[in-house]
Amino acid sequence: MRSALEKGTFELIAPPNLELRAVYMERISPQSAVPPTFPLWIYLVTFILATWPTLVGLSSRWLKFDESYSHGFLILLVSIVLCVGTWKRVKPVSGFYWPWLLPLVISAFVYMAGSILLIEAFQQVALIPMLLSGLMVLWGWRQALPFVVPIGLMVFTLPFWDYLSWSLQLITVAFNLVYAVLV
Repeated sequence: MRSALEKGTFELIAPPNLELRAVYMERISPQSAVPPTFPLWIYLVTFILATWPTLVGLSSRWLKFDESYSHGFLILLVSIVLCVGTWKRVKPVSGFYWPWLLPLVISAFVYMAGSILLIEAFQQVALIPMLLSGLMVLWGWRQALPFVVPIGLMVFTLPFWDYLSWSLQLITVAFNLVYAVLV
């Protein structure tokens, strides 16, 4: 007669309130010492440090309460609240999605060109694509897509619209003339 060990069958007799746990015999813990949001925080800190002069210029522009961009801090707050809500809903997992390095490099190049040539509009226009493409490098397209609208709201706080105001006014006048002739 073979023993229970040879048959591969075992019976465990234990009290019902005893909790059984699997014991890992490896030296490495199954839990990582690095939190899952660590790559995101590294990217955000790097982004803020790299674009600090432009961010300071934007905030000083937003602090002029008699101009048309004094709503900047309000939209920033709304954007942060929407991003936190989206974060809680989506819970993205960091990875490395290399195809999105190209948009990140292009937007960083536009930012650097604006910095070298002292053209603030280039720097301001490159901020949001640089932030979004960096998130897409970390999370991929599907996980970063829900963050496009909350971060995209920040477009309305960038004063590069001042450079377009004359062109936009001319387009409005031309449209109104065509509309007046047709009606």
